[in-house]
Amino acid sequence: MNLRFKLIAATGASAMTILALSLYIFTESSALDHRLRTAEIANAAMRNHSLADMMHDALRGDVYAALIAVSGSAEARAEAVTDAKTHGAEFRRLITANEVLGLPPAVNPALNTLHRPINSYVDKAEEITALALENPGRARELLPQFEATFSQLEEPMAQAGDTIQSHANEQTAHSLEFSSTARNLSFWALAIGLIVAALAIWVAQFDVLAPLALLGVALQKLSKGDHNAALPITRRDEIGEIARTMHAFSRNSMERGRLGRESRTLSELNEWLQSAKSEVEVYQIIAEFMSRFLSRCAGSIYVYANSRDVLDCVKSWNGATAMGTMHPEDCFSLRRGRIFTYGEHEIEFNCPHMGDEDEHTHYCCIPILAHGETVGMLHLEHLGGDDCPAHKDDHKAEFDDQRRLGLAAAEHISLAIANIKLREQLRDQSIRDALTGLCNRRYFLEECRKEFQRAQRSRTPVAILSLDVDHFKKFNDNHGHDAGDLVLRSVGEAMSAVFRGDESPCRFGGEEFVVLMPGATAKAAAQKAEELRAHIEGLRVRYADGDLPRITISIGVAMYPESGANPMEVLKVADNALYAAKRGGRNRVELSESCRLILEAEDVHCPVASLREKITEAVTPSPTAPANDDASDDDGADAGTPRRSQRVLTS
Repeated sequence: MNLRFKLIAATGASAMTILALSLYIFTESSALDHRLRTAEIANAAMRNHSLADMMHDALRGDVYAALIAVSGSAEARAEAVTDAKTHGAEFRRLITANEVLGLPPAVNPALNTLHRPINSYVDKAEEITALALENPGRARELLPQFEATFSQLEEPMAQAGDTIQSHANEQTAHSLEFSSTARNLSFWALAIGLIVAALAIWVAQFDVLAPLALLGVALQKLSKGDHNAALPITRRDEIGEIARTMHAFSRNSMERGRLGRESRTLSELNEWLQSAKSEVEVYQIIAEFMSRFLSRCAGSIYVYANSRDVLDCVKSWNGATAMGTMHPEDCFSLRRGRIFTYGEHEIEFNCPHMGDEDEHTHYCCIPILAHGETVGMLHLEHLGGDDCPAHKDDHKAEFDDQRRLGLAAAEHISLAIANIKLREQLRDQSIRDALTGLCNRRYFLEECRKEFQRAQRSRTPVAILSLDVDHFKKFNDNHGHDAGDLVLRSVGEAMSAVFRGDESPCRFGGEEFVVLMPGATAKAAAQKAEELRAHIEGLRVRYADGDLPRITISIGVAMYPESGANPMEVLKVADNALYAAKRGGRNRVELSESCRLILEAEDVHCPVASLREKITEAVTPSPTAPANDDASDDDGADAGTPRRSQRVLTS
């Protein structure tokens, strides 16, 4: 029953009650008027009859008074005659008045029987009264007849009075009955009115005001973001429709809020991913984000190796058990090129990389696609908590929501991984020498600035090695540029093998190389330089059908801060030491003056040649050929012209 019907019913009941009372009063008003008039007539008739009865007796008294007044004064006799005439006329008038009152037909016959006796009685009384004054004897003779007439009138008068009295009693009874009916009707009308009023109050209070107050409280809570307000959504009236509308609005508002929070969270994820500087940082951000964003899921992320034949697990979260390495064939999502969800079909198979998982486990594999290429795979596994079949649908709905969020996050993750890989690839191309695999001049200068600043703060030394391939021009002239490239490549591989960790070997340009050694002492730098020289000297480089001539290098060593206050100054000192090594016969390590002073301060009283002999004892050198000191340098510079340092300074 809706609220409108209840209000209409309460109003209708009130209106019908009022209408019924009005109709009853209207219909009974004429009857009431008739009863009132009838009762008034009956009372008037009864009163007239009583007076007529009195006049009946008064006439008798007037007759005897007239007989007595014969011996009296003339005034007494005249008064007796006048009283008789007056009482007779009044007697006739009262009887005639009852006839014209409009009494019921049942009363009129009794009144009609009184006309003749009354007229005879009044005439006899007037006659005797008149004779009593003129002929008292005759008057006394007629007195027995008068008494007989009086007696004859007594019975009709009594019958007429009884009839009138009965009629009056009947009208009184009808009036009492009508009064009782009106009283009862008033009582029931009051009771019905009270019931209708109580019903209207109940409807207004409990079906209108209370639900409206509840809706008002719910609206206030909803305006403050509280969506847990109780609403009378089970009602089947207009208030129930309003409550259901508010409930739907609240759910839509919650859904919009949830989607807004998810969008903001994904936007924040995208910002963090875009701010990452390395793949390791990207994977760490992904793990931290996914462990909180998808708190009901364990997960791991796999990324294709550079060989594109396997995928490496780069990160896992929330206790996920992941394989260190997997093949693309071990995942149905990578085979089919789209998301694969286990647990939503009647016939399905586990991914091979999952092993023998429980059949109630819900998981999905999402390919990570970017720029039309698959870069990896995101694996999500639901943390259901229990395997109760009754909760299966709840777990499935929860995992479907988590999977949706994971799919949205995978779009941002895929772009971030592709961008960071592209960024690192471009950075590697910008700082890596394609021929030797070593870092290039740009990288060396950037690292110098950073390491020198760090060394200045921590007051630690930095060593720079400047080295050059001896007689490199002969390799190009005698064997071709391919042989020269092979020589440079071999030197680069040797430098990569000797220098590890924070040490940065770089190709500076042409056959010129440099090494940045943060934290290295002069002694350690000299030992490393001699180790590299010996290692390269022992190389055998196969080219075409034979071996290339022996490769040797000359190395100059300089130290920060003793050799200079900035990288350019230290590199210039290292170049000067390099050219000193060339002037000294090549295939050797030459320390700068500051380095020699440092070694002397450390009580290292041995020449560089002796130091070289001590280092080469731990290295197995190849047979060496005598250096060709007569040949000119590869770059055309003589021993006294440090042209490389000039290039460094101008750059």
